[in-house]
Amino acid sequence: MLRSGDSSLRRGSRGGGPAWIVALAFAGLVLRLAVARDLANAPIFRFPLLDAAAYDRWAREIAAGDLRGDGVFHLAPLYPYLCGLVYALVPDGPLAVVLLQHLAGTGLAIVAGFLARRLGGALAGGTAALLVAAHGPFVVYENFLLPEVLGAVLLTAAVGLLVRGASMRALGTRRAAGAGFLLGLDALVRPTALLLVPALGAWILLRAPRPRARAALALLLGLALAVVPVTVRNRIVGGEWVAITASGGFNFYVGNHAGADGSYVQPEGVPFAPGDVGDPTGRAVAERARGRSLTDSEVSDYWRYRAFAFIGEEPGRAAALFLRKIALVWNRVEIPQIVDLASVRAEVPLLRLPLAGPGLLMPLALLGLAIAFPGRRERAVLTVTLLAFTLATALFFVTDRYRVQAVPLLAVMAGGTVARLADGWRQRRRRRAPLVGMLCGLALAVAAVQPHWLGLGGEVGKPWLPPMNRAVALARSGADSAAVAAAFDEAAARGPEVARVFANRGEWHREHGQLGAARADLERAVALDPGDPLAWTWLGLTQAALGDAAALKSLAQAHRLDPGYAPAALAFGQALLRANRPREALAPLFIALAAPDSAAAHDALGLAQILAGEPSAGFAHLRRAVALAPGRPVYALHLALALSDAGEVAGAAQAAAAAVAADPSYRPARVLAAELALERGDRMVARREIDSLLARYPTDGEALALKARLDSGRRSPAVRPR
Repeated sequence: MLRSGDSSLRRGSRGGGPAWIVALAFAGLVLRLAVARDLANAPIFRFPLLDAAAYDRWAREIAAGDLRGDGVFHLAPLYPYLCGLVYALVPDGPLAVVLLQHLAGTGLAIVAGFLARRLGGALAGGTAALLVAAHGPFVVYENFLLPEVLGAVLLTAAVGLLVRGASMRALGTRRAAGAGFLLGLDALVRPTALLLVPALGAWILLRAPRPRARAALALLLGLALAVVPVTVRNRIVGGEWVAITASGGFNFYVGNHAGADGSYVQPEGVPFAPGDVGDPTGRAVAERARGRSLTDSEVSDYWRYRAFAFIGEEPGRAAALFLRKIALVWNRVEIPQIVDLASVRAEVPLLRLPLAGPGLLMPLALLGLAIAFPGRRERAVLTVTLLAFTLATALFFVTDRYRVQAVPLLAVMAGGTVARLADGWRQRRRRRAPLVGMLCGLALAVAAVQPHWLGLGGEVGKPWLPPMNRAVALARSGADSAAVAAAFDEAAARGPEVARVFANRGEWHREHGQLGAARADLERAVALDPGDPLAWTWLGLTQAALGDAAALKSLAQAHRLDPGYAPAALAFGQALLRANRPREALAPLFIALAAPDSAAAHDALGLAQILAGEPSAGFAHLRRAVALAPGRPVYALHLALALSDAGEVAGAAQAAAAAVAADPSYRPARVLAAELALERGDRMVARREIDSLLARYPTDGEALALKARLDSGRRSPAVRPR
């Protein structure tokens, strides 16, 4: 039987010479640009969420000159640093990054095509190029600030070097070192790439062209060259020897605990706020369990130990979960996390075309592990890499975005499968058995990637999460409230027992003044998940706005559930302050200062300290609040009232003027400025402020009373805090 690498399909005349590969790739570029045009104004693109928001924020900080950062890395650093470079060079940084990702996707289609052509002929090359160029999820993820495309570039380049070396008499230490360096860079994008190194190192030692030992050592040295600088940086800046990130233990637990289903499952007790990354390492839960402050490594160790405890206590269940995750890696279903591909297709007509996707790619690649590129020594590199990638991913959890990195290599393997099937078809008259065997194998592969195989249901992952994220993005974009409500309703329909959906919808209702609907949603949220401090916080704020006496109890419950959670501590402290219990408010308000320079926390703490008899410290916090948020007149007003009560009329007048300057239409600041001017006997300023008040509010009682005092020549009585 002819090998696919030697068949006539290697000739450019049968469906996939170099020109065809390039043409298919550029057709894919046209598709990408058209999709980018349609998505350019979509809220989920304009207002990044979760990881994308974190990368965007980090890149902006880097572009502004913060190259060092703070503490140990919690997200892999290479992608945000490259984005930061682009942001610094180009006015519209996010759009430039997306365009570069589209060019990278086009280049990967060409590379995959030429790699498959080298191994299996023209048809294999054309198939691989087409599968990358028209792979729907790959095209979609190129439009978002996520590192999957960069990871695909680095992994494909590393494997390409090893494939090239495997075809020669000697692998070469330079080539092995280059592959190791690229794998190290890939680990700086997705740290699970480190787990590929032992597998590829074993291949070099056992099957690669000689000299094997030196090549394996070169692979490790190349890896170290990329990773060690980040490790040293973590030690210098964060004070700990952390290889790349300190989130490995948390992510390992996400995929390995009693409630895990193979996709992303938010650990119990870890708060999640829409549009933010929440607590990315689960620090609050870990520190509460240990009863002390923990280092980043200790937090990671806490979650890792919990995951291993689950594995040790329930080995059968853990093994079944691991098999489920392996099935998810190769399954045709798309498991949403940040981006819901089905929703994106609904917004972009081009993506509704019958493009290549996991349903086509996965069975062909799976069969390719057995039949692609027979007799080619290089196929072992692809096989080892894909199997190691499967195991490395299954150790943690699976979503559609984490499979994107392997799409070019899967496409190469799928191209080899198509070439073998074509060879079998051409030889069917002489040898029918091989073709029948391959077709049976294809049928088994198609069955293996179905969502119900190995007990997988039709609904995998968190189907409610993408519409909820879309609702948040729509709300942040200022979209019509009907569109936001429709997205939240879709999330509620997909997750009728998911507390987070109702909590987030309730908070949206609260922010838009729909307090009755907010209370209903938030009461349902805390009924579904009584341990969520964020839902209790929002419920307490809603009850306070409605004048419900239960507000203080709800906020106390939020603070009790997570004493270190700054938003809950702030809301509870403010409620105690409103209840005229300033001394009790001090403790939670000091905790609220854990939020990075929160103006609201400084303001509330300053008022509480003054009312509790600590004016010196209180004034310092009030001034800090004004400095942090000079555009918020209420903070300057509080400072002015406190200074006036302390008899510092000149300072109070200055603070009141700052409040008026921040918002000339802010009535309380105008009233206070007029009263202070009368107190000082400054009739000119008093007249100006009173005239401004009456121009806006002609029948305002306080303004008319101040005018009467001014006309009578009487000074205002001393001003007291209100």
